[in-house]
Amino acid sequence: MENQFLKMSVSDDVYGAEYTTALKNVMAIAVGICHGLGYGDNFTAVLVSAAIREIGNFIDTYVLKREI
Repeated sequence: MENQFLKMSVSDDVYGAEYTTALKNVMAIAVGICHGLGYGDNFTAVLVSAAIREIGNFIDTYVLKREI
C-alpha cells in the first residue's frame, strides 16, 4: 500500500523492526527535549534527518552481522 505521503511494506525481520521502533522512541524523546528547550524547526529537522540516517546505519550493520 502506497501513496505520495506514506509507503507501507511487510518484513519478516522481527528483530530489525523491534530495534527500529525502540530507536524511533529515543529520537522522539530527543525531539521533545529540543522543542522544550526552544530550539527552532530547522534544528529539529536536522536532528530528525540525522537520527533517521543513524537508525538506518545501525540496522544495516546489525542485519549484516546477524547474517554472517
